[in-house]
Amino acid sequence: MLKLLTEKDREIMTEYIKKYPFETTFIQGNISNFSIENDRNIRRCGDYYGYFKNGRLVGIIPFYNLGSSTPHYEDEECIEAFSELIIKYNLEFLLGMKKVISPLFDKIKDVKKIKLCDEDSFQVNEKLTPYENSKIKIMDFYELPLEEAATFAVEASKKGFDTEVSIEEKIKTFKERSKEEDYIFAIYNDEIVGQAYIQVSTDLVNQIGGVYTREKYRNKGICKTMVTELCKRIIKRGKKPVLMVKKHNIPAVKAYERLGFSHYDDYMMVRFDK
Repeated sequence: MLKLLTEKDREIMTEYIKKYPFETTFIQGNISNFSIENDRNIRRCGDYYGYFKNGRLVGIIPFYNLGSSTPHYEDEECIEAFSELIIKYNLEFLLGMKKVISPLFDKIKDVKKIKLCDEDSFQVNEKLTPYENSKIKIMDFYELPLEEAATFAVEASKKGFDTEVSIEEKIKTFKERSKEEDYIFAIYNDEIVGQAYIQVSTDLVNQIGGVYTREKYRNKGICKTMVTELCKRIIKRGKKPVLMVKKHNIPAVKAYERLGFSHYDDYMMVRFDK
């Protein structure tokens, strides 16, 4: 049975996602910071559906207002129902562990227009090997002029992740971040040259994302400096740093390995042509 979840279902949702601390990071982080019931003015709120079998929750699929979905299920019976919802919603991104996303993708690929499909590596850092570069200064977004930080973030979204957003949307994103969702910038020769941030925070992990360096400043250790800084903050909180990296991006994979990250599971992101 499929049903729309509400705040009354928080306890049963929490029990479910605690069994999958790495697989459900986005669900965990978003319901801990926002209501389960949708507030359409908040990008990270959304509609949450649960699939119940014999009275037990066996899968959750959210549809966030920002246009993404990060489902998880432990019973294959969820696949048909979740696929029907994915077809119904106007999604831009479907992402999660490959073993979860791949069966859904097979169901919808002939119905929804696919822009790209990436296979990533979900990585966990159990023991940080830090990288230091005294020429690079790290600043939090709130230490910079807001429009200057947002302007660079817009560039990073477009050039690094092929996503168009406005300065106003980025400023709103800054303001909606929770306490542990650091958004940092790398300053080199008095110029903003890179960014990285914590996408989501849970009781166990902080997930790093949005790592971008301007092309002419690459291979100077800027990425490793930013990720090192975030890892230090995460570890100080008693949590584990995790991130996703595209498997074909060999330089990035090797850079993260040198910092102490290792492969946990295959990850998959599907982007729809809206």
